[in-house]
Amino acid sequence: QQRVAGEKVLHGVGHFTMYSSPADEAIGIAEMLFASPRGRLGKLDQAKLSVKDKESIRERAATRSLIQFEGGVSDKYGHSYFRMNPGVSSDIVLLLRYGFAPGTPERPLVPLAPGLWEIPPGYPNDSEK
Repeated sequence: QQRVAGEKVLHGVGHFTMYSSPADEAIGIAEMLFASPRGRLGKLDQAKLSVKDKESIRERAATRSLIQFEGGVSDKYGHSYFRMNPGVSSDIVLLLRYGFAPGTPERPLVPLAPGLWEIPPGYPNDSEK
């Protein structure tokens, strides 16, 4: 969070999308090694967000999307989900290649709260079942 804010990453983009997985053990190790008291963004778990954090995300939902992936195909540390899991990699393609917004028929992510989304099992083909 400090690097995103400190390096002003969000000032140079129109929309910022971040993927996270509570099951990402590699990021869990980084939390421990670097003493991250508030956690690391890549291991974000929407169920553990404070009211203040949820409000901040809601206020910025028009320009930021936080997408949570709960599990499935990955490496033994849960860190390669973004390239090994077909649902996550499909969502990245739908975002980067076509620019589809989350929650649209073309990119049927499950809304958890304003600005917070989840990749459901079988995404994107089985999402409407």
